[in-house]
Amino acid sequence: MTVDIAVVLSSLAGLFLIMGTGMLAVRTKIISAEITPHLSNMLIQIALPCTVFYSLAEKEYDPSFLEDSLITLGLGLTIIPACAMLAFFLAKYVFHVKKGGVGVWSMACTFCNNGFIGYPVIQSLFGTDGLALAVIYGLAVNLLTYSLGIWMISRDSAPADVTVQGYETPRMGLRTLLFNNVNIALVSGMIVYFTGFPLPEIIMIPVKHFGNMTTPLSMFTTGAIMASSSVGGMMKDTDVYKAGLTRLVLFPVLILLVLKRLPIANQLIVYVVAVTMMMPSPAISTILSELYHGNKDLASRIVLFSSFLCVATIPVMTMLL
Repeated sequence: MTVDIAVVLSSLAGLFLIMGTGMLAVRTKIISAEITPHLSNMLIQIALPCTVFYSLAEKEYDPSFLEDSLITLGLGLTIIPACAMLAFFLAKYVFHVKKGGVGVWSMACTFCNNGFIGYPVIQSLFGTDGLALAVIYGLAVNLLTYSLGIWMISRDSAPADVTVQGYETPRMGLRTLLFNNVNIALVSGMIVYFTGFPLPEIIMIPVKHFGNMTTPLSMFTTGAIMASSSVGGMMKDTDVYKAGLTRLVLFPVLILLVLKRLPIANQLIVYVVAVTMMMPSPAISTILSELYHGNKDLASRIVLFSSFLCVATIPVMTMLL
């Protein structure tokens, strides 16, 4: 399997033009920046679950997909902790990240924006087969984000029994972690896929249409969020540059070198995992930093910088595939 660079460039250019439209819409006051939380909620609660479900429910049954899914999930559960350990080492002993920011810096480098940006990019490059594998990989990302990711951020935060301005640090329960709409859609889609249970068109048509909203809505919302962010502090913080290059260049190169040496029969798995790990730092790192008293300013600057920089790095990095 080969990747057509011209297709990659044209697909990414189209996606990032949608992102630019979101930024322009906020800057020109066509829409208010205050609407972005509602757009994000619609994406996470409705559009993205429909995309996940449809990508599996409409997929033609292939016995090898179960094996591919287990390999993809195993890669996620291995790669992400390995990146976390390397990120901590780099933060403390190589880049000497400022005190109070090591955990957040490491988390922002370890995890990627596999949902808002990753899924649309994967779908545009590899179609529904690639998206189905990206969804499986996303399961590992989600599980580790709300466990390992929170632990990483908490390394910089106040003790758990300390309240800040009357706000007590919340606990991420198992129910909240597992029973979200994306995971429910994933399990439901897998059941339909493996049982071959036919669903009526009256259900699948609206699911398909809502799912088709994911790519434009995610890129538009990302652009709208970025338009509301300040670049002043970002330009003065060298830790931000180091994080952006680590997240977008160093880790993807290392991961790709390892993946290409593994005996993986279906090379689509390699491409999907590699491209997913080329994505920028996740916006959830800022939200979790606020909830768990981490350095949310550093997190937001890394997210902003890496989201801008990925416009240039993703096309270049895909040439290595």
